Amino acid sequence: VITLDTFIKSFSLKAIDVIKLDVQQHESHVLRGAAQALAQFRPIVLMECYFNELLHEKNPLLQPFSELKYKVVIPETYEVRDLK
Repeated sequence: VITLDTFIKSFSLKAIDVIKLDVQQHESHVLRGAAQALAQFRPIVLMECYFNELLHEKNPLLQPFSELKYKVVIPETYEVRDLK
């Protein structure tokens, strides 16, 4: 197993547009290994999660997104929310 950041470096990728995560509650581990990719490429990130848990202020899953000023789109309503 390697991180996304390591994969990107090893293949000298110049851009990442979208990251789709389906890792059964291991999102925080994957995101830690993609910190450089998130900061450098600012890709769209698609992942399934429990909405009420996602928007909890102290949710560690949101930390990398919040620091990079990402927004959350609520699929049912297409509402866009800032992360705090």
